[in-house]
Amino acid sequence: MTVSSTPTKSYSFANPWQQHTVWLSCFLVVLAVTFFDTIASMVSVWSRSDTFTHAFLILPISLWLVWGKREALADIAPRHSLLGVVLAGIGTLIWLAGSLVDTLLLQQLGVVIVLIGGIWALIGNEAAKLLLFPLGFLLFMVPMGEELVPGMMEFTADFTVAMVRLSGIPVFREGLYFSLPTGNWSVVEACSGVRYLIASTTLGFLYAHLTYRKPYKKVLFILASILVPIIANGFRAYIIVMLGHLSDMTVATGVDHLVYGWVFFGLVIFVLVTVGNRFSDDVSERTEGSESVRNTYSPATHRLGGVFAALMMVTLSGPALAYFSDNRATGKQLAELPVLVDTGVSQIAYPWAWQPNMVGGGITKQGYRYEGKTIGVVVQHFASQRQGEELISWNNTLLSTENDAWRTLSQSKASIGLNGTPTDVTRTEISGATETLIVLSWYRVGDTYTASRLKAKLLEMIAKVTFQRLDAAWIVTSISVEDRNFASDEVRLLEEFSAKAVTTIEQELDRAASIR
Repeated sequence: MTVSSTPTKSYSFANPWQQHTVWLSCFLVVLAVTFFDTIASMVSVWSRSDTFTHAFLILPISLWLVWGKREALADIAPRHSLLGVVLAGIGTLIWLAGSLVDTLLLQQLGVVIVLIGGIWALIGNEAAKLLLFPLGFLLFMVPMGEELVPGMMEFTADFTVAMVRLSGIPVFREGLYFSLPTGNWSVVEACSGVRYLIASTTLGFLYAHLTYRKPYKKVLFILASILVPIIANGFRAYIIVMLGHLSDMTVATGVDHLVYGWVFFGLVIFVLVTVGNRFSDDVSERTEGSESVRNTYSPATHRLGGVFAALMMVTLSGPALAYFSDNRATGKQLAELPVLVDTGVSQIAYPWAWQPNMVGGGITKQGYRYEGKTIGVVVQHFASQRQGEELISWNNTLLSTENDAWRTLSQSKASIGLNGTPTDVTRTEISGATETLIVLSWYRVGDTYTASRLKAKLLEMIAKVTFQRLDAAWIVTSISVEDRNFASDEVRLLEEFSAKAVTTIEQELDRAASIR
């Protein structure tokens, strides 16, 4: 007679996950302490911004998804992975780049990637593969997407005006402002639809994961969750304008149109989910760990400890480098704008009721008379920068979102000769109650000029990494025009003046930075 028995799992550890859990807990504590300020900044954004309130649910949802995989995880022997260490290193570099250029979004994204990479490193490739979606879903904790607001506002205005004209109603448009016979409308940030888009995209990823097994269905539903809210927001804005127009501006002209927006968005999501559910797959199948891996587990303490040490090295290297970079000596702020030496220029008080919305740094402004025309100059100068006081930020704009007295009519790129070199600048037309201004603006980082916010950020990062000068400035010149359709002479004068003035201005900036 033969006796057979079912093979039993034999581990040298009572619980193969016990040791890995200890190392993972240590990593999470170090991560929380090291990057406390960055994590707190994420939570602060979730708390104060309705656009990202849903981010409070991301971690609980990810943990719930992990809990749903608990049986499959129990069948997998945890390992360690150097690929996770590499991903954590990439996250550290992203965080460091964000720290060097004082960009919270990059710092927040970097911390979440370090978190994902660290977990991967300490549980191994097979377990990380099983938890691929719960780990990737953590990226939605990063409050990103507000960068889409300007483009979404422009699209909403284009869509709404086009639809109103198709309805046979005459419309006069200037930038994000447009007028119907019954009243005036404008597309503001709340009308951009970005908050609907971000919420819908987050829900789309989660729903696709829970509902579909076939990759092409997941991709199609995620694309629908992105595109449908954009188009739907255009129709929402059109419907609100039409309600106001047909009711002689008595309906949907106040806070009620925001309420209508959320109700409309809820209906759109309901329809999207209902249609998506008709094509759902059976997702009850779960991935099991391989028998060979389950039955051959060995703690390999020295290897796991080595991976943990490597993980700590890459995690802590970013903050260490940022500390040394932030504690370099800097120059002083620019105190006042210089008297231009050109004989055709006289100095007067700053002439406009408008000035750029600037936060931080040293801000100086001056008016000049040049060839019979009045020109305004504003310079925002930073001897150095830190979080909350940085050259490139959403606080530093030509027009404040809260300033209804001025509005943007158009914006384009132009090229003028600065120190004999063709340089790109931003040319903007803005209009107030009594005057229209042509505005030229550009950045100076160290001794390099650019009109690009992204390039300015990159130049700041390079300067910190290579220990070059840290000063930066935003230079804005402006001239008044009587008719924006016949402003070629004023534009020529402003460009000519800017080219002459910049030589003297940069000498003062260099002197403030102790270069000359």
